[in-house]
Formats: sequence, C-alpha cells, structure tokens
Amino acid sequence: MKTLLPKRIFKSLVAATLILCHSGVAGSEKSDECQTPDRQNQLSICRMEADNILSEQTDYTPACSWGSAKRYIAHCRQLDASYIVDVLLPEDYDPNAAKRYPVVYMHDGQNLFDPFLSYGGVSWAVDKALKRLSQSEEFQVPIIVGIHNREELRSSDYLCQKVITDYIPADQLDKSGIMPVAGGRLHSDAYTTFLANDLKNAIDATFNTLPERENTFIMGSSMGGLASLYAICEYPDTYGGAACLSTHWIGNFDYNSSIFPTAMLAYMTDRLPSPETHKLYFDHGTTGLDSAYPEWNNKALKVAESKGYSRENGTLLSYIAEGADHNERYWAQRVNIPFQFMLEEGNTTYEPVLPETNRFHVVFCDPAVSWSSVSVFTWGGGVTQTGAWPGTAMTATTHDGKPAWEITFEHTTEPTNIIFNDITSTGIKQTADLDFVNNSVYDFSGVIGTLSGIEAIDNEEKQTVIMVDGNLHVFTTHACRLPLVRVDGTVKYISLHPGENIINELSEGVYIVNNRKLFLRNCF
Repeated sequence: MKTLLPKRIFKSLVAATLILCHSGVAGSEKSDECQTPDRQNQLSICRMEADNILSEQTDYTPACSWGSAKRYIAHCRQLDASYIVDVLLPEDYDPNAAKRYPVVYMHDGQNLFDPFLSYGGVSWAVDKALKRLSQSEEFQVPIIVGIHNREELRSSDYLCQKVITDYIPADQLDKSGIMPVAGGRLHSDAYTTFLANDLKNAIDATFNTLPERENTFIMGSSMGGLASLYAICEYPDTYGGAACLSTHWIGNFDYNSSIFPTAMLAYMTDRLPSPETHKLYFDHGTTGLDSAYPEWNNKALKVAESKGYSRENGTLLSYIAEGADHNERYWAQRVNIPFQFMLEEGNTTYEPVLPETNRFHVVFCDPAVSWSSVSVFTWGGGVTQTGAWPGTAMTATTHDGKPAWEITFEHTTEPTNIIFNDITSTGIKQTADLDFVNNSVYDFSGVIGTLSGIEAIDNEEKQTVIMVDGNLHVFTTHACRLPLVRVDGTVKYISLHPGENIINELSEGVYIVNNRKLFLRNCF
C-alpha cells in the first residue's frame, strides 16, 4: 500500500531528558518518583520531544482481533523520511495505570495483524498469537511496535550496511550481486539508528513501557531477520533479544550465493553481543526460498555457540519448520515460538500453532443475472481448498424463491477470494470474484482466460450482502463495490461517507468495508 506522507518539521530529541524519563523504573510498576512534580515535569518534556517524532493518525485504525491498535507517522531525521508505525497495545493496557510492558519492535509492520494491509492478504496474526499466549501467567504480554517497510526501499533499509562495506572485499562486491538488490543504496545504518534511538525514545515517552534492555526486543522475517540480527549487534545496550525468522542469509536471490553470507558470519564473529545479557532466535522452513537457508543458518548457530550461546542456558533457540515456505502464512504458524522464547520464563517446550480449520457454508444467489451451474473456488494464504480451478460444484437450491447454489467446505486460512464460476457446456460463461483484499466484487464476462471485461464499479445502489446466522451466506449483484456490512446474524447496512470514522464505535463482529481498508475482523 503506497501512502503519501506529509513532511513534518523535526526538532532534535533531547536524549539526556529521555533518559531521565525512565530513571528509577524497575519491574512492571511505575516507581514512586513518577509521582513527584519534578518527575511529572520531566515526563511532559519527554512527551513534547516525542511529538516531534510521532504523529498519531486518526483517519485509519488498523484492524486487530485482540487489544487495540494505533497508527503513527514517525519522522526519521537520519534519512529525512517518514515511516508508518502501527502500535498494538495489550488487551489490559491502560495509559493511566501503573502497569508497564516489554516492547517488541517488528519490521514489515504492515504484515503483522491487519490482513488487508498484509502481503497477499494474510498476516502474521500477531494479535491472535498474543491472545493465546496471554492466557499463561508466565508470559509477559508485550507492546508491539510494527514499522512498515518503505516498499522499494525495503532492501536498502534492511540489508546490513557494515557487512557489505566492511566485510565484503572490494573486488568481490560486484560478484556478490548485493548492491542491485539494495537498489544501489545502503540505508540500514541510518534506519537501525533511528529505531534504537529516536523511535524507541518516543515510544518509551508515549506508552507505559519497560524501557530496559532486558525488556526490549526486535523481530523480523527474511531481510527483516537480517535487520534484527544487525540491530542487536549494532545496539547491544538497547535490545536484549533478536528473533530472526527465515533469515535471508544469502542476501540476493542466487541460491548458490556465498559472498554475502560468508561476510555476515564474519560480522557475527566480531560483533555478536554477550549471551549473559542477550537471546537469539533463528528459524527457517524447508521449501521455496527457505530451502536456501539451512547451510548458512547452521553456520550462524555455530558462530553463536562459539560465543557462549546455547539452548541449555536459555540464550539460543533454533527451529526448523518442516514443509514451510517463505511467506506470512507460515510465519503466523510459528510466531508464538520466538514470543515464548523471549517473554515466557521457564518454558523449554516450543511448538508451532497449527492453523485452525474454519468451516464455511456458502449460499450464492445473483438476483440480477441468470446462472446455469455454479462452482466455487477459494484462495487465501497461497492455497486453495475447494479443488483446482474452476473449483468444486455447488448444489442447486433456492433462496426467497430464486435459484441459488450452496456448498459447505473447510479452509485453514481466511480466504482472500471466493470466486463463483458459471459453468456451461462451452466453458465458463461468467465469474463473480468476491475479493476481500480489494473489497470488491468483480464480474468477468465472456470465456475466462481473456479477462477482457474486467471492471470494478462503485455503485451504492447495488448491494453485496454477507450475513451470518450460524452459516455464511453470500448474495451478490454484479460489479459492485462492497459497502460496510455488519455480520452478526442480521443484515445491517451502515452508511460510511469519506472522512467519517465510525469503526471504533462498532461492537465486535465481522465487517467488510467499502472506502476504508478494514478486512474481516474475525474468521467466518
């Protein structure tokens, strides 16, 4: 999602003042010093400085199924750039209470808990993972700070700058193929400094955090795994743990590449912080891009072990996700493991959370156009579970005296698309694609494959209704945008005009939105 961000005037952060903001804080409660007039004055100064970095955005609230989310624009003075930052606060978070929380900073923040924002419409489901983990009294529920990537500048922000400039010989740099991946630019030193200094200080001044190193962690996947490892090496006094999922050890996309990963191992040998005060988590899958990682992941583990890290002393954990590929669907299945490793004392048993199986009963009825014989095809998380294209035949039925089709199926992910195909003796006559990512229903006229008639028309007169009364029903007219619909056993149309912000006023349920980017809040 490309967002145009306004430039904001930045005032330098007063680092010494921010340090004072957190002096004397211990454990999970605010110290008595927080209640003194001088202390309150210091906190006020801190928040004023934080306002120069963080600007809260109220025009969009990220969707989450647990806790509450806030969106900010963070100004990075090191790059004179802006980052979208989504903050996920625990269910029991109260800004006026004494309780404080550890913080996990996570790269690729748009992929963490709001499926609409996520790559491919599937998130890490961090909100759901924390909901499950919070049931344990031993688990320290954290605040999540998700920093969105800068799309085409992602690689330049995440690829480890000193590894490239200081550990790859000049005569091997071109052969490494790393600079084209970075777009010819290296921004990771500036990005890493921004996170560890300005952003962290602003977060600590804005929220009830436990700011100490032992309560501050950083996590990411793929190149975000590299960025997390780099951050803990560059700022060992800031982070107490780094979680690196599907770490992109090869740097480029040549599976046989060795120049960058060899340099990365040399950097780790020189710069890994002490295991007396730090934790490291690594994992990888076994298929797709992840199949390129085992050799280098094993070598990285040996480097860490040579520095004194080990599973036995609780400072090192490695996990192999058999059959897992390189995407959010699989990271969602095991994100609980690094959370438990970093935030749950005494736990030595780590198992992934297998995806839940959701049962769907779908009724399709089109009052505008006659359909002959309907098949349904679903897509979500890189998988389909209703058979190969054009899908599985639905059973003919009626709804309000009109022809309709129904089917019951199971899906282990939240589908991003439910596609209905009108099957005739000559092929597919027409298709209606219920697209949750783009919040549209597309009508494909003519034989599928040409796709010459694709269009999505904004038309509030043509409603798409989705309701739940123990089952899921879909009734659709052709080529219409989805209005906001509440799914709670009855059909409710709620007017949503540009500029209105009524999402937070609605009670729990499942929603679909037209002009606002909010995915289904709950599984069907």
